Amino acid sequence: MSSQRRAASKPTTYLPSVTVLRQLQADFDAGYSRLRKGDWWLLDHPMTQGIARMGNRLIRGHRQAPFRDLFVAMIIDLVEEYWPQLHRCRRPRCRAVFVKVGKEAYCSSKCSNRTRWDRFKSRPRPRDYHREREQAIRKKRGPLAKVKVMRSASPKTPRSRST
Repeated sequence: MSSQRRAASKPTTYLPSVTVLRQLQADFDAGYSRLRKGDWWLLDHPMTQGIARMGNRLIRGHRQAPFRDLFVAMIIDLVEEYWPQLHRCRRPRCRAVFVKVGKEAYCSSKCSNRTRWDRFKSRPRPRDYHREREQAIRKKRGPLAKVKVMRSASPKTPRSRST
């Protein structure tokens, strides 16, 4: 077996599992909610962090901690930087957090379209004037009255030409 095949057949252990990612997502939601309420979002795990001077500026770098803690620290940094632009999706079933650009109200076009569709489907159906007319005539003449209502809007089938 070649070395390329052996490398391709080994599982990639450097990627976090789905459960770890879901936990990180839950941690973000909890922290974001705390911030919206005015509370602190604390990273309560030990982490080594350093700063260095580059010219006239100080830069933060060299963090050492487990993956999960580093990831949460990075999320906290991003939330701090983009706080004014962070908004929750207006779709009740989604409520995802996204960076708002312009007049956006939804996290994606998918949420926007689904909200529009839900709003359209919740509207009352258009009136059936023909049925209303039949009911009015039957109410006036009785339930057994014959009603002839012209339906001009019905689609007509094309006639076949005989040659």
